[in-house]
Amino acid sequence: MAGRAAEIPVPWRCPRSGRSWPPPGGAVVRTSLGLRSGLEPCVAPSSCPSGCQRVRAGSMTDSCRGGFNIYAGPAWVALAGPRVAPGARCVPMPDEPPPLAAALQCSVDVFTAQEIAGWVRDPAAPDRRVELELLLDDVPMARVVAANYRPDLEAAGIGDGRHGFSIRPVHALMPGTLASVRLRDTATGHELIEGMGRVIHRAGGFDAGVGRLLSGLVENSARRARTAGELAPVVASLRRALAMAEAAQAGLPERAAAHGAHDASAPLSLPETVPEVSVIIPAHNQWAVTHACLTSLIAQMPRASFEVVLVDDASTDETRDAALSGNIRVLRQKANLGFIGACNAGAAAARGRVLLFLNNDTIVTPGWLDEMLATLAPGIGVVGAALLNDDGTLQEAGGIIWREADAWSYGRNEDPDDPRYRFLRDADYVSGAALMIPAALFRELGGFDAHYAPAYYEDVDLCFRVRAAGQRVVVQPAARIIHLEGASHGRDIERGVKRHQVLNQARLRERWASTLAGHAETGRNPEAEADRAAGPRALFIDEATPTPDRDAGSQASVQHMRLLQGLGYRVTFAPSEFQEEAGAYTRALERRGIQCLHAPWRHSLEEALLRMPAPPEVIYLYRYGSARRHLALARRLAPQARVVFSVCDLHFLRLEREAALEGDALLAAQAAVIRQEELSLIAAADATVVHSPEEAALLARLLPRARVHVVTWPVTPNPTTQPFLERRGTCFLGGFAHAPNVDAVLWMGRALRPLLDGLPLTIYGSGPTPEVLAEGHGDIRVAGFVPELAPALHRHRSAVAPLRYGAGIKGKVLDSLAHGLPCVMTAVAAEGLGLPEELRWLLAEDAAAMAEKLHRLETDAGWNARLSEAGLSYIRARFGEQAVRAQMRAALG
Repeated sequence: MAGRAAEIPVPWRCPRSGRSWPPPGGAVVRTSLGLRSGLEPCVAPSSCPSGCQRVRAGSMTDSCRGGFNIYAGPAWVALAGPRVAPGARCVPMPDEPPPLAAALQCSVDVFTAQEIAGWVRDPAAPDRRVELELLLDDVPMARVVAANYRPDLEAAGIGDGRHGFSIRPVHALMPGTLASVRLRDTATGHELIEGMGRVIHRAGGFDAGVGRLLSGLVENSARRARTAGELAPVVASLRRALAMAEAAQAGLPERAAAHGAHDASAPLSLPETVPEVSVIIPAHNQWAVTHACLTSLIAQMPRASFEVVLVDDASTDETRDAALSGNIRVLRQKANLGFIGACNAGAAAARGRVLLFLNNDTIVTPGWLDEMLATLAPGIGVVGAALLNDDGTLQEAGGIIWREADAWSYGRNEDPDDPRYRFLRDADYVSGAALMIPAALFRELGGFDAHYAPAYYEDVDLCFRVRAAGQRVVVQPAARIIHLEGASHGRDIERGVKRHQVLNQARLRERWASTLAGHAETGRNPEAEADRAAGPRALFIDEATPTPDRDAGSQASVQHMRLLQGLGYRVTFAPSEFQEEAGAYTRALERRGIQCLHAPWRHSLEEALLRMPAPPEVIYLYRYGSARRHLALARRLAPQARVVFSVCDLHFLRLEREAALEGDALLAAQAAVIRQEELSLIAAADATVVHSPEEAALLARLLPRARVHVVTWPVTPNPTTQPFLERRGTCFLGGFAHAPNVDAVLWMGRALRPLLDGLPLTIYGSGPTPEVLAEGHGDIRVAGFVPELAPALHRHRSAVAPLRYGAGIKGKVLDSLAHGLPCVMTAVAAEGLGLPEELRWLLAEDAAAMAEKLHRLETDAGWNARLSEAGLSYIRARFGEQAVRAQMRAALG
């Protein structure tokens, strides 16, 4: 589906390097996605026409750093010289790496700082065992022959199955914390596509793998040495390392303090309040363990009010005489009731609307209770936390119950930061070591069933009954609790209370046989089984992790993920360019139940797609850059998926308008190239989403056969409660990584400032540039980034949006109206909004009209209130959750 090539005027001078194109002889740079015709992208390397940047083969992403895009995507760009036929291969340039392997069959299944493993086979030479070379930061570090036997390969008909490889520990070979990784066939130089990426090793240490590697290196050195002198550097290095270890060892005590040692003599108390949550802790002896648990509760005080109901289950140690007061209440039992009886007794005495059963051998961490409570929304009946071992590894992120009713702690001994375990999701059960449930629901269901007395599987049975009652059982990994497993009852399942673990498994299997018939056999694909409740899968790709408090595009991105969830999709988010997690922004998505893939766990979209537990039904490419980079890859690796391209705003339209406004010929040429590529991507997608009806109409004229849908995003009204007289001035919203916002502020400084006449104008937005900051004088104040909009906007009487170019619908206008601020705006800012007649009064096309309307909104309280209510009514009608969800449903087909 190659389009007409866009012509670029030549000679052309690169604004970065100053060099001209073409060089003597001329050349052609072409790309071709060929998405619907089945043509493969050209994988031959090319370069910036001026030579200031080299472009790696098949990247589909790079552009000249001087600001001129070289790739034109499906249309190819002819820069100079003769044309190349559509689909033809370019000739590799000198000094470039060899083309990526097309002949090798390969997959990299594990890609971490601990291990890189997978398989590779050369179908052209099936008897050849491929030798791979590992390069870290382009330095060869190790070689391995792919000859390990893998029965899954043989079963799939891939040779004799002896094509597996494993390299470990990778971090021992790394020069530092971060390293780029490449794997290549030593015989041909061909690289494994999936093997390219970065690994990050957060915490190195001398583990068994490093020891084996060290021994192996010494053995290899000794084998190669021909004289004693050749081994002298090896011996010297080992002696230095040994001396360091011995010096460190000498400074340490002979024995560590006893595990769990804790001063249990201090009295404990909580402030007396009406509790929202009752934390029920059953305890039989083990006072030091219980005291440590209570101490952690006091140290990690939540925002929510809570009480502790300590059920002393007929203890015979210091528990009987514990000095506890305030909202720590002790419920003493004359006879030992066991875990189930003690929990039910504590629940009967609890005052909170929410119950949280907590083992006494736990240590809570910051935010634990607030995270769990925030998750307990309507429709959710049970919330669990991520349980950690005392060494920081994961003990459990929810549990799996297999067909034979055997329980599996999902993620056991893994890294709790692995994206597989970090997002809110449904689980078969959550451990009674930390289980939250509404008190009314617990009592309605009859509490923990004495059928399982004294303990074990009562938590599983309760979760099954909650689910049968139509409520969800979820685990919230943002809440983390250390569980000193075995501190209360030991680990021997043949003695004491633990023997009931086996007995009660049979009881659960008998009671829930029909439900368990749909579960998998033990150990079979645990990642898929842990996600059994998930609906169809959607892979959502944005250029970076959304920052919804900083730009409107990110607000829409997050809301579109929420819309997909509301339609029943299990959403996985991946940034277009893989980096480490984005801190609070990543965690906010994970709290919502969106899995976030990032380095060092995944290193490319290709790896992410290949390692998904089930193929996605939808791949949602948000913004032009994501589609340009990954639409072809999505087609190749997930041919069954519906590919949706959400433009955010039409990139080419915004650039065309900017070029026309500035009279910039080079920008106009770039816009022409991007127009052709963006239209080709739209034509290639199964569906295209735009926010603006005007953009949908434009695309209908340009591409009548394209499947274009208008999907806005939900906006929640949040009007101010402050009286008119307590508010003052107007405001502007906009992130300053977006050029139209910078232009608007500079225009206000030039044209609007002289007409403000004492009316204060405050500018809010992330990343104000030096030229924006320079406008902060007189009646204009540059406040910069504010983490929460409402407290800032509620100080003002109006908003202003003097945009002179742009595309899409403008989040700043929607946010202003949703907060009850009438927003004076240009026609560009109003585009696509379909404003009702009353709100069209807010349109102003020059500085004089804009100033006049701002002054009226500042002085006429009645008129201000009328337009404020009209704006809120408009937001409720046009941007409500149900209306926008229906738009998304139509786009997904």
